[in-house]
Formats: sequence, structure tokens, C-alpha cells
Amino acid sequence: MTLRNRELTTVFAYFNRSSAGVTTLLKGLLVLSTLWHDMVQATLITSYCLQSQLLSLHVQSLREKLLQHIISHGDWMRVSNIQYGATALS
Repeated sequence: MTLRNRELTTVFAYFNRSSAGVTTLLKGLLVLSTLWHDMVQATLITSYCLQSQLLSLHVQSLREKLLQHIISHGDWMRVSNIQYGATALS
């Protein structure tokens, strides 16, 4: 079996002795595993993009709340801890 690239040719000598069916099966597995890998990467990238978008929207909404209601920093921290279920650090 020979894989050709523009700059490099790789020869797998142990595939030359195998049957055509095994070689075809391995090529099919290579294509399927590459497609699966690409789908997983696309899913992860999409997840990271959505998380960053949600984080930016959350920060923007906090900014708008702070601009609308002028309260002290201590009161704001207390309200946000109660609202989001965080516990106070002791």
C-alpha cells in the first residue's frame, strides 16, 4: 500500500502481502475514522463558540444591570451570590 503526498511517498510493506479485501477494509476504516474525528472536532469547536457567546451575553447583562441600578459593590456581590446560588466564602 502506498500513500502519496506532493512532497512524500510512504510505502507500507506489510500491506503488499495482504489480500485486496483487507487493504480495502483498512482504507474504508481509515476514511470512516477520519470522518468521525472531523465530526468530533466540529462538535467541540461549536461547543466552545457557544460557551464564549453565552459568557459574553452574561457579562453584558451584568454590565447593564450595574448601569441601571447603582448599588455598592458589597451589596451587588451579596445579591449575585444569592441569585446564582453561590455560597459566601468564610
